[in-house]
Amino acid sequence: MMREDEFGILQYVTQSPGVGGTFNTFFSDFIVEERDYYGQTSITPTLANKISDALFFLKKPKKYVHATLVKQDYTTLKAVSRVEKEMRARVGYAGLKDKRAITAQRISIPTQNFHPFKEADIRLNAYAYSNYPLTIGALWGNRFKVILRDTILPVDSFVAELSEKNFCMPNFYGKQRFGNGTTHRVGKFLVKGDFEHAAKMLLTNGTNEPDAWRGARKELFDAWPDIGTVELPQSMWSERQFLARFEGSFKTAFLRLRRELLSLYVHAYQSYLFNRCLSKKIREHKQPVTVDVPGYRSGEDDPDMRELLEKEDVSFEDFQTLKKQVSSAGEKRKAFVRVRDFRVLKTKPVTIRFTLKKGSYATILLNELIKP
Repeated sequence: MMREDEFGILQYVTQSPGVGGTFNTFFSDFIVEERDYYGQTSITPTLANKISDALFFLKKPKKYVHATLVKQDYTTLKAVSRVEKEMRARVGYAGLKDKRAITAQRISIPTQNFHPFKEADIRLNAYAYSNYPLTIGALWGNRFKVILRDTILPVDSFVAELSEKNFCMPNFYGKQRFGNGTTHRVGKFLVKGDFEHAAKMLLTNGTNEPDAWRGARKELFDAWPDIGTVELPQSMWSERQFLARFEGSFKTAFLRLRRELLSLYVHAYQSYLFNRCLSKKIREHKQPVTVDVPGYRSGEDDPDMRELLEKEDVSFEDFQTLKKQVSSAGEKRKAFVRVRDFRVLKTKPVTIRFTLKKGSYATILLNELIKP
C-alpha cells in the first residue's frame, strides 16, 4: 500500500481521530460521476437516455458525438486508447478519472467514426451531437459516492470539525496523480534531462505489483540497456507504450509518446513539489490563498519553494527541458478547496457523498477522515 507521505502529503488539518477502514474493497465502493457546466453524468443511464440513444441515428448529425464513458479498473488514458482503437479516431475528454472505481465521464468522437460500443468494463451511452470536441479542463467537477468498510469509529466528530472549517480541506494532489508510485520520480529525471534514468525508473521499479509485473521488471533490469525485445504483460500499458517506441534512444522513445502520457510524468513531479510545499506551510500554521505549482515561470518568488527545489537539486529553468512537448511553465493553485454537498447517506457501512470542483481529489478528504 502506497502511503500519502510518499507523495509529499505530510500534514492533516483536522484534529478528530481517524475512523479507520478502507474504501477500495470493491470497485462499487468508489463511484465518480463527472459534472460539466450543463449537468451530471451517471453510471446508470436513465430511461430518457435509453430512449434517446435508441433514436439517436434518426437525428440530424453534427461534427462530433459526445457520449458518457462508463469504466471500471481502467485508467482514463487506457480506456480512451481502447475506444480510439475501436473507433479508429482521436477521442477527446475533459479530465482523468480514478482507476480503482466505477466512473462516468463525457468523451467526444468524430461522427463519421462513431458507433455504439460496449465491453465488460467499458461502455458508452447518453449520446448527443455537437459541433465541438471535448478538451482537457472542459468540466466543472465531480460527484463522489464512497463506501467505507471496517471503520472503528463513527464519523460524527470529523463531520462536525469539517463543518467548523466551512467544509474546506487542503488542495493536495491525490495519490491517483502518482500512478504506481514512481510516476513523479520518472518526471524528475525527465525535467533534469536524464532520459535513461527516467526510462529505468519507469520500466524496472514498481510497488505492490503482481508476480508477472515483477518478473517482467527483473527481466528488463537484467537486459539493460538492450530492452527492445523484452515481452511485457498486456496490462503493463504505460511500459508497453514506451517499449513500442524504443529503437535504441531513450530520449526519442519518450518524445514519441502521446503528449498526454508524457505530461503525466512531469506534472506528477510538479504535483509532488506542490504537496511538499503546502505541507510545510500548514505545519508552520500559514494560511496561503494559493501555492505555486513550480515551473519555469512559477515559484521563484516563494522562499519555501526555492528552498525545496534547492534540496531536490532542480532549478526552475530545468522545467524548460521538455518545453516543446509538455507545458511546464507552472501556475498558481488554490491551497484549500471547499467540499460541496457533503452528506452521510448511511452509517453502516459508512456511505458518504460529496462534490469537488475539477482538479481536487476525493482521496484527500478520505485521508483526513480515515487517517491511515
